[in-house]
Amino acid sequence: MLRIIKELCKLKRVSIPEVEKAVGMGRGSLYGWDRSSPSVDKVAAVADYFDVSVDEIIGRTPKASSVSTVELALLRYFRELNENGQAKLLNEAEFLSRQPEYIKSDIREIEA
Repeated sequence: MLRIIKELCKLKRVSIPEVEKAVGMGRGSLYGWDRSSPSVDKVAAVADYFDVSVDEIIGRTPKASSVSTVELALLRYFRELNENGQAKLLNEAEFLSRQPEYIKSDIREIEA
């Protein structure tokens, strides 16, 4: 769990002590999760802080989903932007999706 929390901290640009403080935990609490199992309410509080599911915090991914970590990161970045930022990100994504050098070769073969 700690590895996942560290990744989420990196994406959100916060430190582990900042997360602990925000969710009402003592300093060093999250580091203890590698040695002992936390309570469900603590895991839920951290999941809520990062706006992810408890399953994601504990390392489980939904079986029906094949969403990658990169896709989840893009979604988090998108959610952090205001409307103007979201529109700009969508325009950039649309532009890149039309550039042959950025399109996966297997997708080009399907479209041909």
